Amino acid sequence: MVEIQIYNKMKNFKLGVVTHIVTHLPEKEVNLLDIAKDIPIDNKEAEKIIKTTGFTHIRQVGNETSKDLCLTAAQKLISKLSPEEINEIDVILFVSQTRDYIMPQTSGIIQYELGLKNEVICKDLPQGCSGYISGLMESFMFLNLGMKSVLLLAGETNTKVISHKDKSVRMVFGDGGTATLIKSIKNSNPVSFDYGTDGSGYSDLIIKSGGLRNPINEDSTKIIHYEPGIIRSDNDMFMSGLSVMNFAIKRVPRSIKNLTSILKQDVDRYYLHQANKFMIDYLIKKSKLNSSIAPFTANKIGNTGPASIPIAICIDLERGITPKQAVLTGFGVGLSWGSCNLDLSQIKYSAINI
Repeated sequence: MVEIQIYNKMKNFKLGVVTHIVTHLPEKEVNLLDIAKDIPIDNKEAEKIIKTTGFTHIRQVGNETSKDLCLTAAQKLISKLSPEEINEIDVILFVSQTRDYIMPQTSGIIQYELGLKNEVICKDLPQGCSGYISGLMESFMFLNLGMKSVLLLAGETNTKVISHKDKSVRMVFGDGGTATLIKSIKNSNPVSFDYGTDGSGYSDLIIKSGGLRNPINEDSTKIIHYEPGIIRSDNDMFMSGLSVMNFAIKRVPRSIKNLTSILKQDVDRYYLHQANKFMIDYLIKKSKLNSSIAPFTANKIGNTGPASIPIAICIDLERGITPKQAVLTGFGVGLSWGSCNLDLSQIKYSAINI
């Protein structure tokens, strides 16, 4: 059977510059060795997981939601804007799969709690690890249609939707929220996107119950012991790590190549979704990237889904690293992927409570 590959590229967005980016992480930092005791798994197995994933700690919320984390980040960002700049925010995008409600949209609640004008487009994007790229693409689309500024929020509280007795996810996922402001300013490097979805893998990363297809019921709440260290119900996240890894190996290097082949300037920095260190190292090798410009920085944060890329950018900016030509690549649940290039040297303000 011949596989037909179709690549969609949205090239040459000439309007759109990231000017502000803020991360807000939960205060609680949990050592994975302590988590291992609660699962429970022994220290030898825990050390093996830590060595493979590169995660030693995760950030974990208490009562906060993704909205709360993103709202705090947005409030800090907006505090640095003039009244005129605040009034120019025409669009609010909220990227998260752990939203406050099935309905209404969380972005509308954020508009209200930030005290922004009513004449604003609010839109939730219930996407995961490739969601920041999707959010950026929609942001640039809006800006190139005449909007003045887009407030893009990306956050996740995955520790609320996983079984704390399932080592395959409990030792990986953390929580975090981010806010990014993109203004309608002409950019020196046109922004391009490469993206796609392979819906045949939808069940490889899924919460089976809780939606309208499979509502929560007595059966979905039953705790199932799959094997030692993997205990969950259908209300908890399931991840086939091997399937997601195989998907990423197949799609990500090609996406990066598709994008970089049309760029006219050398890439200063690669920001890959911080899935885990093993996967990033493998993708760096497979994509033939210089590992010194493709950092893994989530070792004490965890996999924060759509927030992982902006968090990595904030960490770099905190260290004084401001790439003129950065390539961002997200991949995961869906199964979906996306890459884009950004000039991060024009950012006026960034912050992270690392």
